[in-house]
Parts: sequence; C-alpha cells; structure tokens
Amino acid sequence: MTEHFASSVARPVAGFHDVWKQLLVSGEKSDVRFAVGRESGEAKIFAAHKFLLSVRSDVFDRMFNGDLRENTAQPIDIPEIRPAAFAAMLSFVYTGTVDAVEGLPEPCSLSGVDSVFEVLYCADKYNLKELTKLALHVVFRRLDHDTCLDYLENAQRCGMESCARVVQKCLNWVDCFTDVILAAERFCAVSRDTLLRILQRGSLRVEENAVYLAAEKWAKAACLRDDVDASPDSCRAQLDEALFLIRFPLMTDAQLTDGPVKSGLLLPSEIVDLYTYRHAALRPPLPFPTEPRAGGAQRKRAASTMSDSAWAGAPPTRIRCAVEPPAGSLRLMPPAAAARQVRERGRGRGRGRPAERHPP
Repeated sequence: MTEHFASSVARPVAGFHDVWKQLLVSGEKSDVRFAVGRESGEAKIFAAHKFLLSVRSDVFDRMFNGDLRENTAQPIDIPEIRPAAFAAMLSFVYTGTVDAVEGLPEPCSLSGVDSVFEVLYCADKYNLKELTKLALHVVFRRLDHDTCLDYLENAQRCGMESCARVVQKCLNWVDCFTDVILAAERFCAVSRDTLLRILQRGSLRVEENAVYLAAEKWAKAACLRDDVDASPDSCRAQLDEALFLIRFPLMTDAQLTDGPVKSGLLLPSEIVDLYTYRHAALRPPLPFPTEPRAGGAQRKRAASTMSDSAWAGAPPTRIRCAVEPPAGSLRLMPPAAAARQVRERGRGRGRGRPAERHPP
C-alpha cells in the first residue's frame, strides 16, 4: 500500500495548462463553436468552452452571459479573422502561450509579419491585454531595417490603439536610419499613405536631395506597377501631394539642376519660383516646405546654403565685388568690408591698380 502510494506520487502530474490544452485539441465537453475565416476563403470550425473564454475575456463574457448574448446553437461566424490567428488566440487563452498546438484545425504561429498583426487584432477585439503585450514584444524585438516598412504598413492598416505604438516606433526607426530606409528596395513598394507619412516628417536625418531621389524612385516604381510610361507627367501624377512635401528650397543649385529640373518633374513656373526664392530679395511664396529637417546633415546644408547666398538677395547698390589676387575671382561682401579691403591694399601696394569695381 505504501509502495503504491509512493510510486503514484513520484509520477509527474499533468499541469492545468496541459489539461486545458488537451480539452482545446479534443473539443471534449465544448459548448460553443466558431466558424472562422470565411472572408479569406479558408473557413475552419473551432470548438471551445464558454466558461474559460468568459473568465479570460470580458468580451466573451458579454457575448455568452450578457443581455445581448449570442445564439450558440450554431457556430458563431467570425469572417474577418484568419484561422491561424484565431488558433493563436485560443492557444493563449487556454495555455498562456502562443506555442504551436498540434491537433487544432489550423496551426498557430507568430512567425510572419501578417500573423503578428492578425494576432494583435484578435487581442484587441477580445480585450486580451496580456496577448497584446506578447505580440508587441515580438514586433519590437524583430524591428530592424528589413522589417520596419512592413511593420509600419501593417500597423497603419490596423488602426488600433496598440498599433499606434508600433507606428510611432517604426517612424522613430525611419528617423534614425533614414538613408538606409530610403535606399531599400522595399521603399519603392510602400503605399502612398506611407510615403506621405514619411515625407512629411521634419525629423528625417538625411539631406533633402536623398529624399527627392527616393520619391522619384518610388514614383517610377508606381508607374511600372500601374503599367504606364514613367514620364515626368506620370511620375508627378503618382506622387500627387507627396511632391509638395519635398523641401526643394533646401537643395543646392547643382542638385536642383541635375535632379528635378533635368528630370522634368517640376513645372517651369515652379522652377522659376525656386530660383527666385533662393537668389532674389523679394521671395515669392512657394508650395514647398522651406523649414530644414531636424537631421544634423540637413541643418548643416541649410546653414551653408544660406551663408553662400546671404548677400545675393541684396539690391545692386548694396553689393561691391572685390578682385581677389592672384586668381581674380569675384567675392561678394558687404560694402564696409569691401571699402576696408580697398584701403588696406592702397597702403600696401600703391595706387596704380584698381582695387574694386561695382557690378553693372
């Protein structure tokens, strides 16, 4: 008797998770069924237990025990969720994990980008906060240069509160590694909404010419997807309002000439306004942003551009050009500085040589 008792204690006893897992797989004593995934064309039937679902989720509790309880004589239709995501949710409800459970109508997994966001949708729909935390942990752990844009697009489509955190995390990643993200092939395949969201950010850490080149590359890829010729007019139509998020005034003259001017992406009137804005005293209004982005390289470029043309917009009467020997190159400077240089040269080299001249 004692030996029998001792041997029975020594044997491992199945934990509650194993018991619930077995009930989930077998469907024994189940009292509710779900028809899942009709919209995806792969509808599967899942058997479950009202009591456990009600304890784990207040949404299920209202569904089964509230005033507007659903009729559970027939399978409850859940058309918008894929079976794999629903299986992952049931696995978490029954076992506390999202490990693969053999024997379910569909295997559960968090391996793919789509799978993670479908599980996030399930967690939000049924108010399973711990499952939300688990899925977000998976997303943030896997976030890198290769997955950033995929996660951003999926999170924007979800429109849930939990996905808003993913969107912000991805945009912060874009800010930190703008040059890598814009140069990636995946960037050409993002939606126009994602393109707009990236281009409107003032915290991109990259020169504006790289932003323009990435937008142009995206537009040509969009033309190819729509099977239209990648002409300047077609690229402009593809960009639409995204074109007016590119900060052309921050590009150098050479970058403007070799880029949007040469490509024909800008209208003649826009080109004239851009050059007038950069070099004339009276600046015309522009349809493009003029504020430098927060990235250090961009601010440095903007400061250099402004210092080079600081006197270019002044009226002719306020500009004097001094000849810089021996090369004879013209250098713009304020009148007081030009006069001081003339006086210094006059003392040191005599008076037989003209030291300054006014522009016509």
